[in-house]
Amino acid sequence: MPEVNKPAVQKKPENLPEPHKPVIAEGGDTIARLLVEQGLITPAKLIYVKRISIETSGLITLMEDGIAKAARGKVSLPEVMRRLPRILKPRPLHELRCLLGE
Repeated sequence: MPEVNKPAVQKKPENLPEPHKPVIAEGGDTIARLLVEQGLITPAKLIYVKRISIETSGLITLMEDGIAKAARGKVSLPEVMRRLPRILKPRPLHELRCLLGE
């Protein structure tokens, strides 16, 4: 009988999280933190990537969303400033309102 070619067993790299376990990073974006922790991107380049992503996709940051909610009176501005991360300088309120469809 001829030998059947068995597929090679692939080992999972040790530094990757288990696929069934959620990865939780405190105080920020999980994917971004993992990229920096794994050495795939430097923190300085990460800010650049975030800025380009925000400018080209129409997304808003948590800080910008909090500022828009504070302008509507749903939360206080001091609470927004105290609790949310300040990664990039927020855009003007009129621009945020356009992005949010207000």
